[in-house]
Amino acid sequence: MFKLAVWNVERSALKSARVRAAQQLLIAALGADLVLLTETDRSFALPGYGSHFSGPPTDRIYKPHEAAAAVFHRWSGEAEGLPIKEAPNLAVCVRFPNSPLGPLIAYCSVIPYHMCDVGKGAMTWQRHQESARRQAADWKELRTRYPDDLLIVGGDFNQVLGGVGRYRNKVSTTLLRDGFASSRLACVTDAPFKGLSRHNVNHIAIDDRIAKSRDVKTSAWEGTSEAGRLSDHNGVVVTIGGGST
Repeated sequence: MFKLAVWNVERSALKSARVRAAQQLLIAALGADLVLLTETDRSFALPGYGSHFSGPPTDRIYKPHEAAAAVFHRWSGEAEGLPIKEAPNLAVCVRFPNSPLGPLIAYCSVIPYHMCDVGKGAMTWQRHQESARRQAADWKELRTRYPDDLLIVGGDFNQVLGGVGRYRNKVSTTLLRDGFASSRLACVTDAPFKGLSRHNVNHIAIDDRIAKSRDVKTSAWEGTSEAGRLSDHNGVVVTIGGGST
């Protein structure tokens, strides 16, 4: 069994040590092999995990030590950071030649929210759509460069993909779905999760070879714990089992 998780930790380095510690405990309890975090920083650590972070932020609202995206993994062996051509400040890409699933590439990113740069020369959803196009180009280039590797893409995509909820845009949804399809990825988080107080905007798309050959289950949790509110985003877990039935 292989487990991966994605969560936006909402810039917890700027909040309290209590929130940061509670986030780390919650993530550790998941027992995920691969953890994709967004809106984090380079001091965020998970005991027993290696880590890779996106490039320095270019938006002035973020501090130099912050990172839009990070990939954490808990298996031994080589881990190679791959260059991000289209969105180095928003994404991080890591290749694992000997992951439990075989050669694997993990791409974690943030796609800007719908109001990014509105009033500064951009229209609603414009920055989101521009970034979605660039990141989809990254995924396709990775597919071409490493055709035999499995590919997993995840992060804060800043819109609902399941056809429910107000936080979505038809053009943006089409861009993401077309991007997944052209890179042979299956989004496994677009269906609504029951029992949550908010719709999900954190997503994971997995290699369609995994989706077709293995049993895949998804679940989600609120951004809360016994310590209280930890994030304004839900977290998502994808569990990949043996052969599908």
